[in-house]
Amino acid sequence: MRTTDLLIKGGTLITIDSGNRIVTGDMLISGGRIAAIEPSIQAGREMSVIDATGRYVLPGFVQTHIHLCQTIFRGAADDLSLIDWLKDRIWPLEAGLTPESLALSARLGIAEMIRGGTTAALTMESVNHTEAVFTEIERTGFRATSGKC
Repeated sequence: MRTTDLLIKGGTLITIDSGNRIVTGDMLISGGRIAAIEPSIQAGREMSVIDATGRYVLPGFVQTHIHLCQTIFRGAADDLSLIDWLKDRIWPLEAGLTPESLALSARLGIAEMIRGGTTAALTMESVNHTEAVFTEIERTGFRATSGKC
């Protein structure tokens, strides 16, 4: 897959470098990595440009506890205690998942995380058909550490 360099112009850049700098300027991303942060960087021919003037540019967030297999169960019996919620709702619902429904649940969860600025996750999946979630993670290119329950 060919990637295009990305130039983010004029934003307030929140870094996580050794000095935790906050700078106004441009950020060049090349090969999926930050290549330069400068007051001004000239755009090249094969480069996508985003005008971030008046906006903040943050590092990606990391989600450290999620179950992509449960995305489609959100809101199911939120008023129950944890054990009742698991025994009476989640485990029976997970038992009914198919590879297709698991893939859709994972795809939705990944899309929601990306939209919210999350770039990596630690996720624990269901007992059955877990490979469907692994496949969806790989297909989307999302960074995740995932395992079977």
